[in-house]
Amino acid sequence: MTTGKSIVEQSGIGTIIGMELLEVEHEDKKLSFSCHGYVTNANYSMKKCIFLLFINHRLVDSSSLRKALDSVYQAYLPKNMHPFIYLSIEIAPQNIDVNVHPTKHEVHFLHEDAIISSIQAAIETKLLGANSSRTYYTQALLPGAPVSLDSKEEDPSSSKSSGTGAEKTYAHHMVRTDSREQKLDAFVKPVQSSSSADRTTQPIRSDSAQPMETSTSDQTMQMPSCGVQQKKRPVKLTSILSLQEEVQESMHKNLREMFQFHKFVGCVNKEFSLMQHQTKLYLVNTTKLSHELFYQLMIFDFGNYGILRLSEPAPIYDLALLALDLEESGWTKADGPKTDLAQYIVDFLKSKEEMLSDYFSMEIDEDGNLCTLPLLLDHYIPNMEGLPMFVLRLATEVNWDKEKECFHTFCKETSEFYCFKPSMFQDLQSETKGSKAQDGEVSEEKTWKWTVEHTLFSAFRNFLFPPKTFAEDSSILQIANLPDLYKVFERC
Repeated sequence: MTTGKSIVEQSGIGTIIGMELLEVEHEDKKLSFSCHGYVTNANYSMKKCIFLLFINHRLVDSSSLRKALDSVYQAYLPKNMHPFIYLSIEIAPQNIDVNVHPTKHEVHFLHEDAIISSIQAAIETKLLGANSSRTYYTQALLPGAPVSLDSKEEDPSSSKSSGTGAEKTYAHHMVRTDSREQKLDAFVKPVQSSSSADRTTQPIRSDSAQPMETSTSDQTMQMPSCGVQQKKRPVKLTSILSLQEEVQESMHKNLREMFQFHKFVGCVNKEFSLMQHQTKLYLVNTTKLSHELFYQLMIFDFGNYGILRLSEPAPIYDLALLALDLEESGWTKADGPKTDLAQYIVDFLKSKEEMLSDYFSMEIDEDGNLCTLPLLLDHYIPNMEGLPMFVLRLATEVNWDKEKECFHTFCKETSEFYCFKPSMFQDLQSETKGSKAQDGEVSEEKTWKWTVEHTLFSAFRNFLFPPKTFAEDSSILQIANLPDLYKVFERC
């Protein structure tokens, strides 16, 4: 005997509508019938109604039942769209009239109007219950395949310069934003309050910074550049040139174009942000993007970083002890006393002081104090709370034996320290909650949002070479596009 589930699975569209099916189970003892089947919910529709009706395990048709059930869906589906319905009805054989059609395909049955009304009410109740919540499925941007940007969607500047014979751009394909636009607040950086400024050791620049320029030229691709340097010395190390080549080879060209001509929409939270490209809206992982950005800045501007000078030199010994007290350090008694390990870290990093200063702009004085850090991006200062773990991992996680592996792991650890993490401002938010900002001061929330929009995303536009893995690991999710939104609005 063929079951309802097997009918759906064996049909050509079973795999498409499988996630949208609702199971219907209904019985009416007064009318002496029972019904079981599967119907689609309000999320699914098709141009032609598919109605599969079995009565007493025989495939038949009932035009009156078909019309009644189709009318139920008119309140849920767009105009001229229909559902998929499979029903198996059990009725006493003596109540069925099969002599309606020569092929006995269409049937009538006793108490037909009452039975149809009962089935109609059962399905309508099922649809009402399913419509209270809907499930939305998201996926990485075209996983396992190259990201395809619609070639028909062009930059607004190109459409203006097109000839009179250009095709008309319809409303649902019209791009209403310009990636070249800049806001006035991009040139006015918010000033942190004095209380927040004293909370951690604040580094200062040794050079004067200029406002970051946002270039959208698609003819030349800028290489990442850190800070303001009078003269940039060339890099001839084979290992660094090899790492730079690996970054360029792994770049996804379409994603690069997407970031180059994106329009920043806003911050969802401290980990995710929204950006628009052409008629599509994307949810991007700011943490992952900034991690990759700072790694590339380290690689492409190797040996030419700016300098962040700490307001007070930080003792490496104390930083190491702080890091060893953290659970994430993984310290156990078998590793030995923390004081001995801290002293080892000081001695080890002091032995590398010449290379750290020359290549990475990290100065360590004779007393074992860390005086400077590399300046990777104008108007951006890493969270100093991560400095202890950064110092510890430089001594323990960097492969100092092989040149290429050393530079690669060092840059990875540095990017981990510099990247924009969700946990960076949790303490600031809790402390400033409920308090009013004084005149001339802005909230910490405005400060980090300004940093995300005008510092990080400007750098993404100019410098980031998005790797191909970003199209597969959910770092970038397409959550909406204008043509599909127009289709939704047509239902209203």
